[in-house]
Amino acid sequence: RALAATAAAFGGGERDGGALEAAGHAVLAAEPAVRADYFAIVDPRSLERVRDADGASVALVAARVGSTRLIDNRILGSP
Repeated sequence: RALAATAAAFGGGERDGGALEAAGHAVLAAEPAVRADYFAIVDPRSLERVRDADGASVALVAARVGSTRLIDNRILGSP
């Protein structure tokens, strides 16, 4: 849901990397059983955080639910 919320914010016109990260963090923070390791909007080549996201930027997330670590990503410009 955090990745979907971030993609929706991007689709709605948000391009600020910090604001997109905040959207993802807000979803994770609303789930008491989830402990986020990281949520970041990055450049797909360098994996460095971006200030201004574009369609190739990637949202990355790692979080723990109990003893299980979940890792996923989403390209912001893809459906």
